[in-house]
Amino acid sequence: MNRTLLLGGNSTENINPNNSYLQSLIGDLLINKNIANPKGQLEAGNLDLYSRPQVKNLDNSTSTVRTISFSPQKGLEVVIPTVIGKKIVSDEQAIKHYFQTGEHFGKFKTPKDAVNYAQALHQQQQRLYGL
Repeated sequence: MNRTLLLGGNSTENINPNNSYLQSLIGDLLINKNIANPKGQLEAGNLDLYSRPQVKNLDNSTSTVRTISFSPQKGLEVVIPTVIGKKIVSDEQAIKHYFQTGEHFGKFKTPKDAVNYAQALHQQQQRLYGL
């Protein structure tokens, strides 16, 4: 079944629901929903997701938001970057950086909520940067 999508008022484009572009667009919307309104989030992150540093890995892949989460207190799980500046740092260095700067991707009620958010964030960044 084809649907018609209105573009800019007067022009139209027929879109097949099985089309890979449409599937990609739907995937983006679902991922962005999980980024914008994640389950269990206590506090939104304070890092710009749209201008992350890009670091080449040994396998030639690229990292922008390589993350870890940790629990600085009971009932709090913080998602932080391990890509800091233009390099990948150790988990210990990332935690130290968090305590020095307060930079994070979000604070969550449970480790599961933090992991789910981190996975959605990685998918969003892959699509955003075409990685």
